[in-house]
Amino acid sequence: MNRIKKCFIICAAVFCIGTGMCLGGVFAGGISDIDKVAKNHDWLVGSPGKIQVAGGGEIDFDSVEATGNLDLVLLGSEYMKSPGDEYLPSELSEVISAEQPGEGTVLIACGKNVEVPKNYVDNGTLKIEGNPGDDGVLTINFSSDDVTPTVVVFCGDKSLKKIDASNNFCDFVIQGVSFEKAELWGSDNDIVMDGVRSGSLKIDGNCTDADLRGDFFGTTDIEIDDGDVEIETSVSREEYAMDIYAEDGDIEIADGEIEVDEKPWKYSCEGGPNKLNIRIARGDVELFFGDTLYR
Repeated sequence: MNRIKKCFIICAAVFCIGTGMCLGGVFAGGISDIDKVAKNHDWLVGSPGKIQVAGGGEIDFDSVEATGNLDLVLLGSEYMKSPGDEYLPSELSEVISAEQPGEGTVLIACGKNVEVPKNYVDNGTLKIEGNPGDDGVLTINFSSDDVTPTVVVFCGDKSLKKIDASNNFCDFVIQGVSFEKAELWGSDNDIVMDGVRSGSLKIDGNCTDADLRGDFFGTTDIEIDDGDVEIETSVSREEYAMDIYAEDGDIEIADGEIEVDEKPWKYSCEGGPNKLNIRIARGDVELFFGDTLYR
């Protein structure tokens, strides 16, 4: 027993000494060396340092397509001067407040050592390409800065034909934008819409929360494995046919006028000409219509 105790004591001492040496190296200037090592090893990320902001002049487009590792923010004219700061890095909020970019501007904020997502227009579609986010590699990051790029597109009064976005572990924020069709795909993310006007919307997510506010016409089709859905639409309830199913969660409609909180967790009704199709494996569904909007 004494030998076992001695072994544990020796191992603990070696661990403490090694940890102390590592910390000493880091605080003695080791971060710069970590940056050098990180260039040759994808699993190690050094300090991104100060957030950089990149952007160009105003461009013309009628659709947006985004892929890869990035947070996407689309802003209509009423939100371009004062977008919700909770969705933006502070440095980007400062730039927007000072310069108030015009319609068709794209601003990108990311860490100093992070590759800036590509953006270009192809046949009227603004294409934004970030690095693949889910590569199955464990990354060690020694910085408290958020290395995920944030791309802000100033749509102004444009009515977009289509929004097509897919990523994992990143968020979609759409404020004050009108669009004919939107398709959003991803996992472990949030989807936030405020003041939008939708002609058709499809959301396919896993571990995704969807918080949607605006005018939702046509078909709104939402399928999420694990997450909550809240929709506030100014369109009256009678204008919708609904088919709602929550395998394990509650359903609340029209500020509690209809509540489903026991099996089977589903609700359907006829109406039209618009449709709400919502399927949730685990999570709650809340729907608000007309005069209950923005309660």
